[in-house]
Amino acid sequence: MATNHYTEVPYNNTLAISSMLTVIDNECNSKIEELHTLDDMNEMRKETTKARKLRTMKLKAALEQKGLHTHLVDGVYIPFNPNWKQVAINLSGGADSACLTFLLADIIQKNNYKCTIDVITHSRVYKARPWAGPISVKVYQALKDLYPTIVRNRITNFIPPELEHGAIGNVVKNRSADQICVDSFNLFIQHENGYDAIFNATTKNPSMDIPTEDRMRNRDLAILDIGLADVAMNKETFWRCLPLKIVEKNWIVKQYIDHNKLDLFKITRSCEGDGNGVGILTGLDYKWFKNNKDKVIPECGMCFWCAERKWAMKENNIEL
Repeated sequence: MATNHYTEVPYNNTLAISSMLTVIDNECNSKIEELHTLDDMNEMRKETTKARKLRTMKLKAALEQKGLHTHLVDGVYIPFNPNWKQVAINLSGGADSACLTFLLADIIQKNNYKCTIDVITHSRVYKARPWAGPISVKVYQALKDLYPTIVRNRITNFIPPELEHGAIGNVVKNRSADQICVDSFNLFIQHENGYDAIFNATTKNPSMDIPTEDRMRNRDLAILDIGLADVAMNKETFWRCLPLKIVEKNWIVKQYIDHNKLDLFKITRSCEGDGNGVGILTGLDYKWFKNNKDKVIPECGMCFWCAERKWAMKENNIEL
């Protein structure tokens, strides 16, 4: 597949970009047909890697057509404009959001952009996973220590446990109540603080041989079906950016390795097992945690998020 000619197109030429998008669209359609004929998982992974490269070319062109600058990070184009003054990112304390935060901070630092990052943490599941809040604070502080002039404030929002996806499922058009709370708060805080962009680190579900049933189905995205609106949406007064939707957790782990930040990776937590379920965490609820905040909380090893993290580490040949 010959693609070198794409980089020669002048991105400030709208007609040229439109023409290039048409060419890439045709190649995407051909690649979709090829992927649909494959049954072998290994072959699908190989072709998916090729497809991701093709899709990133299209996304880069589409982003720049909208006036956004792009920064290439290990095959992924992250939108970030030099004239932005302050951005925010949803930081949960998990590996994905911490990874995107340090990648954004690196972009700002290396390019000497005059921009700061605030982190937004949605306080949730305090009864079943009371350690989630303290872990998010620990991750935020580690990032602030790494980038003291870039990572600035930590803003918190509260989501009632009764509205969590695990409690009531989806409520409106395949959206959960907690997702609605997150999006609504992001709009509110952007209006209050005037952020130029708000980033979210949602990734694609992993290409595991046997995907777990408790995964978030809206992360089952076909790479070639992802368009501009999926990774960068103009919300009139700011940009909503989700640049990692075309990558899986193994890409995330690779960034920690490549950027020498495995110490940061170690303090992140992805496990969503809780004290109300079955297994090793049974009984470790908010009442227990109040008097045991110094205890190391084991991972459940049973949930989708544990399986995804284990798979990603194995893909990168690391153990912690």
